[in-house]
Amino acid sequence: AVEVEQHKLSLDEQVSKDPALAKWVSVIRRRHAAFQHALQDVCTADGSLHDFCVTNGLFYFGLQREKNGWRFREWAPCAVGASLVGDFNRWDSGAHPCERDDEGVFSVYIPDDERGQSQLRAGSRYKLCLSMIAF
Repeated sequence: AVEVEQHKLSLDEQVSKDPALAKWVSVIRRRHAAFQHALQDVCTADGSLHDFCVTNGLFYFGLQREKNGWRFREWAPCAVGASLVGDFNRWDSGAHPCERDDEGVFSVYIPDDERGQSQLRAGSRYKLCLSMIAF
């Protein structure tokens, strides 16, 4: 394993090394406080930043294999509709519409076919087709 030596400098130490930062100290402090607040919220809700990213992100969003099919999830809070399209459904946006939850997460389940074969195979191409409100 490669060890990375980390040097944690206080903001004052960083400014002393780079005086151009001086005019941005108040902005840096405000953004750092907002980051700390968001990080605390994440850790309170999910246990750790790792759990938030990996357990509740990497293994939740995107295309995930379930018992008898595939589940696709995407967070798109500004979208009003979504569907999963790809070579598996001839790019038909009406074939696999997604459901939207209260948090803006769209999801769709693609069951295996009647022979128990996955509709999505290795090398399948797919995309999420989003519907947006014109502003």
